[in-house]
Amino acid sequence: MIAADLLDLPRLELYVEEGFGDPCALLQQKGVPERIHEVRGEPASWPSFDAVVCTAEDLQRLGRPVRANFAFVLAEDHQLLLANASKLMEAVLTGFDFGKLRFSVKLYPDTVFYERTYLNFPVFLSSQVQTVIDIGAGVGLGSVCFRGFCPEAAIHCFEVDPLALHLLQQNALGLGNCFVHPVGLAGQNSCRTCRLWPEDPQAKWGVEQPLPFREARAALKELGLEPIDVLRVATGGEEVEVLTSLQEQLEDIKVIYVEFCSEQDRKQIDQMLDPTHLLWQGEVVAGQRGVLCYLSRACFVDNNSSLGGET
Repeated sequence: MIAADLLDLPRLELYVEEGFGDPCALLQQKGVPERIHEVRGEPASWPSFDAVVCTAEDLQRLGRPVRANFAFVLAEDHQLLLANASKLMEAVLTGFDFGKLRFSVKLYPDTVFYERTYLNFPVFLSSQVQTVIDIGAGVGLGSVCFRGFCPEAAIHCFEVDPLALHLLQQNALGLGNCFVHPVGLAGQNSCRTCRLWPEDPQAKWGVEQPLPFREARAALKELGLEPIDVLRVATGGEEVEVLTSLQEQLEDIKVIYVEFCSEQDRKQIDQMLDPTHLLWQGEVVAGQRGVLCYLSRACFVDNNSSLGGET
């Protein structure tokens, strides 16, 4: 059931090792033979797969890591040793209400979401928001809130984690005018890996998850995503690097949400944004993690009467 949820059969491309028996017998579907490919040579020359099914013995024999987003690793007796996609079965459905708008969203039970801050968007700016950039979108809860408060905005979500990405793509469909980019944004271009199995970091074989990252400024420029009205950065510890990459654009962004994972990062983020932005609200948990929401000082002055202030 887990594997079936991952597969898009009409577009499925099946890769098998050279010498595999009769792969066509696995999928009795018209056109399948044309979409079955043999992989030869060293695993380093193989493509990255969406999902791989193999035995632990196969992986040891190959002697090099196989790259895949999801892995199903079997023992000799076909008992399941690893299925990182099993978390997909834990997803639950919840709802968010924004006046007459209601969105149904899938999320994982351990999803961290600073509801109080995201549900308190500066609504006096809603009509001015045309472009929202959500970096480290996760399953899309932040974007759901942005859609609720900015119904006309185009939302662009960037996420690299395959588990989060799987739910994000489904949630984005219900938001409309929401575009998912399966890549992480960071301070520089890189292709990182996350070891899925075995856990032993010294093992030279196994399954690795490829995680592609693009330098934030270059990636957004390439996509023509300028100017930005609302920016969210939640990259699990690389928020400062992303903001540094976008330094030249920050002054013109109306609302900036930044999550942080340490007190040092929180202080550095505030130092970076203070010249052009006002700390509007936020949540801090045990002094070490949380979210901060910054409002452009220019917007604050322009809308001071809406905020109940006087000049």
